[in-house]
Amino acid sequence: CSSDLRQYTAEIPANLMKHPLGTTLEMDSYLIVRDGANELAERMLSIHGVDRERYNLSARMDDLPSIDLNAVVSVQTNRFGLDSGKLLRVLGLQTDHRTRALELILWG
Repeated sequence: CSSDLRQYTAEIPANLMKHPLGTTLEMDSYLIVRDGANELAERMLSIHGVDRERYNLSARMDDLPSIDLNAVVSVQTNRFGLDSGKLLRVLGLQTDHRTRALELILWG
């Protein structure tokens, strides 16, 4: 029954200005109380409403500690707006033990 569905809209006006052709993210839920729908909408907005970037990083294995998939690493460089550093999640990694090279795919 459609009366059992909860609906709430959350938006960031600055995102609408930056991405005027952006689409609305709609989710169906059977949350019992309306406050639950409001909380879920705000939580989803905090995840999807923030600009995220993907970075490919090359390094030598000797220069970094042991890193696992899904780990969070801090990256600081004078390029790409990372002057003050940023926490990024490791989405992929490839190692070449012969050359001691490490390729990381980072997101955040």
